Amino acid sequence: MIMAKRNAPSAEVPMVYGTVTVGDRGQVVIPKGARSDIGVHPGDKLLVLRMHKGGIALIKTDGLKDWVNKFLSQIK
Repeated sequence: MIMAKRNAPSAEVPMVYGTVTVGDRGQVVIPKGARSDIGVHPGDKLLVLRMHKGGIALIKTDGLKDWVNKFLSQIK
């Protein structure tokens, strides 16, 4: 799932951008709306995380430090 960070009501609310098909080489195309909302451009690096219950998350590596700090701040 790609979380919208810009142009969405809240960065905390998951956004559904549609479905994608995995190609023979394991590639998918990230929907244009998702790319626009999170600012993904050709050449950007994305971290791929396996989530529980069979999901994956894509995180831009240039924003990873902010994401980790936010995640860690939620741990008591």
